[in-house]
Amino acid sequence: ERVEPTVKIPSGVLSTSLLDSKGNLWYGTYDQGLAVQYATAKQFNSNNTLLQTFANKSVTGMAEDSKGNIYISTYNGGLWRWNIGSDTLSPLTVANKPAQMRPERIFIDSHDNIYINYLFVIAKHAIGKSNTLTVNNLYLIPSGMGYDLMEDASGRIWAGTNSGSLYILGNNPGETTEVHIEAEYITTSTLSPEVATLADGRIVTISLGTGITLINPTTLQQTNIPTTNVL
Repeated sequence: ERVEPTVKIPSGVLSTSLLDSKGNLWYGTYDQGLAVQYATAKQFNSNNTLLQTFANKSVTGMAEDSKGNIYISTYNGGLWRWNIGSDTLSPLTVANKPAQMRPERIFIDSHDNIYINYLFVIAKHAIGKSNTLTVNNLYLIPSGMGYDLMEDASGRIWAGTNSGSLYILGNNPGETTEVHIEAEYITTSTLSPEVATLADGRIVTISLGTGITLINPTTLQQTNIPTTNVL
């Protein structure tokens, strides 16, 4: 049974959320920082470091690595890592990040590669010494800004965008494969920001103009689900 949070959930606009491996719910907001809804009464309930560090900051993304560390991106407050074992918060430095770019979303794949969405560029990072991230691949999103990131059953990373396409990120430098979402009633869909994977391996995205689309990750065949069938 979930215990009610010992801190008040921020009242600002919710920007991101994360359910970590310990069952804690993390909430990030625009301009109002973050808060954690604890799975048990003993977790984090006496530590105010998170609240104080991110007070009045816009939290843009949160992700967890295989060791249980939580990575947090902000608009103007930099990148951070919360060590869940030692209850310590550390600032991170990106050694060679794209110039004048602010992190929008953060995603960690099954191999602990860290992907950060800098609007029109997605950077793949490796964690180095002294809390430094090193960029080892850059992906340009040619048709619009990148949004959501996810990993399919084959280990490929998919990116949602503000255009009518998804992009599969390749292993070669800058390699991407465009998957244009086919509109059923209009010639062009204009927004495909959210992407996720289902238990059966299919990809699901929600787009303005097409509604819900299921994609076979092997053949890339698409199936539109009429919005009239969605409650």
